[in-house]
Amino acid sequence: MLPEAHIGILIPGRVRIRIPDKKGQSSYFSDLLNKLSGDRRFEKLVVNPITGSVLFLGRDVDVAAITESGEANHLFRLETGPLHPVLVSNSVANPIGKLSKGLQEFTGGELDLKGMVILGLIGVGLYQIIKGNLRAPPWYTAFWYALGIFTKSFSDKDQGTPA
Repeated sequence: MLPEAHIGILIPGRVRIRIPDKKGQSSYFSDLLNKLSGDRRFEKLVVNPITGSVLFLGRDVDVAAITESGEANHLFRLETGPLHPVLVSNSVANPIGKLSKGLQEFTGGELDLKGMVILGLIGVGLYQIIKGNLRAPPWYTAFWYALGIFTKSFSDKDQGTPA
């Protein structure tokens, strides 16, 4: 039975597939590179055994060509189900959430990332006061804080919390 491959990146001229079952197997990826390098539809192939991925580059590269080559050379079976795009906001928020959870675990639940940022900003503010820098914040900072307070008040109102 052929190992399952999944699409990681799909943009014109560039397709990355992942083969999780073969992750870390250098000999498999060397064999794959040797067998698929002769296919003229792929201008360049980049294999990475550590991540278990193959990057296909070329004007004529497409999912059908990769599926055909993988199965014809008995290398992998490409799952071509519907793609689930990852939102950029999730790509940023998920690691930050994990960092916050890790910080909470490390401090025994006493401090999360939000609390650490608040303490850091208070520290920076106190440092500026001690240094004698008592100027008002720049206009864009004031507007940013005003927007934050404004949106927070609507968020609290929607949840039934007094603003």
